[in-house]
Amino acid sequence: MRKLILIVIILASYISSAQKQVDSKIDITPEKRSLENIRKNIKYNSTLKDVIEKLSPILNDSIDKSKISVYKFLYEYSLKNDNAKYKITEFISDGLFSESQAVVSCCINLLKRYKLDDYSEQAKKNINLGLKIENNKNLDEIILLAGFIGTGKNTIINLINSNKLNTKEYNSAKLALCRMGDKSALNYSLKLVDRYNNQNKKVKLIEGLIYTKNRHIYNRYFSQIKKHKNSLNEMNNKNIDKLNEFVDIITKLSKQIIDFPIKYDNYYKKDSNEKILDFVEVWINKNPLYRINCKIY
Repeated sequence: MRKLILIVIILASYISSAQKQVDSKIDITPEKRSLENIRKNIKYNSTLKDVIEKLSPILNDSIDKSKISVYKFLYEYSLKNDNAKYKITEFISDGLFSESQAVVSCCINLLKRYKLDDYSEQAKKNINLGLKIENNKNLDEIILLAGFIGTGKNTIINLINSNKLNTKEYNSAKLALCRMGDKSALNYSLKLVDRYNNQNKKVKLIEGLIYTKNRHIYNRYFSQIKKHKNSLNEMNNKNIDKLNEFVDIITKLSKQIIDFPIKYDNYYKKDSNEKILDFVEVWINKNPLYRINCKIY
């Protein structure tokens, strides 16, 4: 009887060991490298060590989509495992050195979703090093990422002084420095508030200026709204466009200001744009020292 029990124990141990060996591998054949398949093969409650061991071989793949799937899964994993964020921001920031513009762009977009406290020191170093990559087609985005986490200020200044940046990269560099508290960059950014009339450029510019998390810039926008609000009562096409633009600016600002009273998912349905501008003006007058959330991109 004891012999039989021993055999059963040994057999169970063997099966368990074999199962672990199977589980430790992921099918990385070309048709199995999608994000959907990774989700099926790796559980979110797996240890980070196991996850990285299973996914690392895919990063040696020559197929960009495979690598992008890995980085996206790691981001998803970190949302369900807070203690893994330090290591995963480091892991994703390694992707900034990829030769693929698509992979680099993916990693930048994922990194922008993290809060400032989620970055490891190595991740910050990687982003700083990313500023020094030559002929980098993603340089403008890496500059803004560096400005967000507060690294590479001297490198960004050197890039500006090199006279090698295109207009988009130059503006990004100034906005990043403004976010890091540079007064000269703030003055430059304030001049940008009214510069562009082209709608496509204006939208991107507004997003960039709001990225700075600078109270002087936010107040400039609020002053513009206050100045022009009363002149927008006549509902011609020009005024309607301007009114919609101001409301769009407030929408973007509301996501950056802590305890901002308007929640746009519901507010748009209840009140007219004119009432929104009136409400915001009253609130800003009562809360001139509003707090800006600098912990997010």
